Amino acid sequence: MAVSKVDTKFIGRKEIQISDIETKECNFYSIKTVSEIKETVNHHILLVDVSGSMCCEIEELKVRLKSTLDALRKSGNNYVSVILYSGHEETFRIINAVKCDLISFRMAQVYETLEEEVYARGITVMSRPLEESIEIVKTLAGVCDKHHIVLFTDGYLVPSKWNCIVEEEKCFAIADICNEKGIFLDAIGFGQYYDREFLLELVRRGNTGRFIHIDEIIDYYKTIVTMAQEVNNKELIDFSITNNDYFIINESTRKNKPEIIKVLKNNGENIIVVFNEEIIINDKKIKATKKEMPEEALEDFFYGLALYHVINEDIESGEVAIAQTQDIGAYASLANCYSFLEKGKIINLLNKLIESKDKRFKKGKVNIKVQSLEE
Repeated sequence: MAVSKVDTKFIGRKEIQISDIETKECNFYSIKTVSEIKETVNHHILLVDVSGSMCCEIEELKVRLKSTLDALRKSGNNYVSVILYSGHEETFRIINAVKCDLISFRMAQVYETLEEEVYARGITVMSRPLEESIEIVKTLAGVCDKHHIVLFTDGYLVPSKWNCIVEEEKCFAIADICNEKGIFLDAIGFGQYYDREFLLELVRRGNTGRFIHIDEIIDYYKTIVTMAQEVNNKELIDFSITNNDYFIINESTRKNKPEIIKVLKNNGENIIVVFNEEIIINDKKIKATKKEMPEEALEDFFYGLALYHVINEDIESGEVAIAQTQDIGAYASLANCYSFLEKGKIINLLNKLIESKDKRFKKGKVNIKVQSLEE
């Protein structure tokens, strides 16, 4: 894969309470790709759960899949594949690496195929569609610049030929390949009965994408379109950070060991916060000096940190992070987060607040008192 160079600079330092129990000296660094902006050819592989539990939503899913393909066709420079999956012998590659233009869609009869093939079947096995995705990627080597897998599900792994542990490991093995090859891997959990912990770990192992919760099938279309746009705006890179405790704001991820970073926003600013020491990139230490902390970077950090804590089931630390933004609307939502479904909604809200700064502070800014911040 072609990779881009990066430019790194120190932008500020501040002591911050980053969780319910931790306060760290936070060194903020801006990392930008320095390649020329170019239009890329992207291949989106949609893995669609058609197990029995989807029976009540299947007709609406057809509609949203068609809308998704329409959007990919109109955006240009895309290829698309659709894999339906259910049981061990029920993985169907119904649309196979079709170029997203009107003539190609007509020749492949994509809309007719969706209408005929999308219906609910049996149990849920996810390793086979993930393995099938890698096979499709191989067929387009040299044709597409980026490959993007999106796993959509409403349930848990239910294999019958082996146990769930084996099934998980098979899935994680594919995520590891995505990490190695620079294949973007996203996951969408629908409703309130899917295995969020598994999906989060799958995306973490892939190291190139993110997890999104949706409450309604109607949200499938706009979620895929947003993910596709993100892939287009991301750059494949390859550099190592050898620090043992740092936070990538744009990915809302905390790392606790040295790691090779694979993806950054294309020609955009990516902020990395290193705790209690200076950053070391490709064995080179970037000096931290006294510098006024940009408020915008600090605000972005708190929203990203809150999302990280909620995903990791630490609501109290999420409240600490949001309280420091003074966003009363976001804090009120987080303070009432108890159920699986509510946590999914908060994950969605925080993602929106991270992506769209104009959605922040809709109910105003006030000083928010949290007991742990006062101690």
